[in-house]
Amino acid sequence: MTNMGRRLWRIAVGVAVMLWIGVFSLLIRSYFSMDMLSATTAGRRHLELLTIPGQIRLTTVSNWPMESEGVRYRVKVPSGQFVIFGQRPIYQKWYFLAIGVTDGSARISDDAGKPITVTFRTIAIPLEFLLLPLTIAPVWLIWQARRRRLLRTYRLAHCLCLTCGYDLRASPGQCPECGVQRHLLPQGPK
Repeated sequence: MTNMGRRLWRIAVGVAVMLWIGVFSLLIRSYFSMDMLSATTAGRRHLELLTIPGQIRLTTVSNWPMESEGVRYRVKVPSGQFVIFGQRPIYQKWYFLAIGVTDGSARISDDAGKPITVTFRTIAIPLEFLLLPLTIAPVWLIWQARRRRLLRTYRLAHCLCLTCGYDLRASPGQCPECGVQRHLLPQGPK
């Protein structure tokens, strides 16, 4: 692997570790607080991103009757008239890795108090399954570093070339296999 490849790999591992810490923090927080990020667009679409214990749920609602546009963040979701679609239980479709998808409709009141029917789709993703792919790169990096350290220790203990592993007990000057000078290599036991 080239030097640039190593740098890119380490950057990717660093990003994976930061994302893992963020998702793990969100997982722990989901058991103590419910967060909701909602957005309403001009096209009468409403989006909710909601954390419930152990899950993150994305809900899209069409035919949204409310006129207000924008993004809102709530830590404590109010009870009462406001509808939170992401809290509804998902009984219908569960897919691979416990990802749930449900479609439905609900009757809510618009700004004038007139009842209207809206349709929605909720996708539920367990936070634990977001952690799994983010764990692979750091574990691989740790395993590779341990492997290199053990290989170096073994080669030093058995008087082998650190670069290629050739037996250097009978070679006083340099490694006959790869050409590394013997004085550049640490001296092993004789």
